[in-house]
Amino acid sequence: MQRELVSIKYRNTTNRGIKSYPVTYGVPLPSGALREPRNLALATSGSRLIPVQPRVMERHPDRSIKWLLLDFALGVKANEEGQARLVQTTERCPPVSG
Repeated sequence: MQRELVSIKYRNTTNRGIKSYPVTYGVPLPSGALREPRNLALATSGSRLIPVQPRVMERHPDRSIKWLLLDFALGVKANEEGQARLVQTTERCPPVSG
């Protein structure tokens, strides 16, 4: 089961594929949307789950997360445009390597 939190658009503007592109991305969240950064992953269009390393940067007055910093590695094809969804999931995703 997955609960979508936010959608993230990406675009590779090069003429070559990149197997693993490191990304750091800040995500604003509405009050009450997420209390703890547990069981988070990126879901790609092919329903593949990509592990993320989250870090809470700021909280709302109700202590829910206001700003979340994500680090992840994204593989992209040459000139690819796409969209991934940040989800809270009960499914297992591969561990973060590195």
